[in-house]
Amino acid sequence: MNAYVGVATSNVVQRYADVGSPWWAWALVSLGVIAFLGYRDIELSAKVLGAVLVWNPCCSWSWTPASWATAAPMA
Repeated sequence: MNAYVGVATSNVVQRYADVGSPWWAWALVSLGVIAFLGYRDIELSAKVLGAVLVWNPCCSWSWTPASWATAAPMA
């Protein structure tokens, strides 16, 4: 799972920030975040997961109309 997160994050950073970064570095960062949250307490992990689950649709709802507005017309 961490390898997938590393590859996906590396691709996003490459595309939007135009900065090349190794996938394994992002995999190590995600492993560190998961280990830290697990070490602290499961409730903290639940709070973070809850925040991400609320944040995800908010981003999707704001980006979808923007992508419709900038879409090229069909020929």
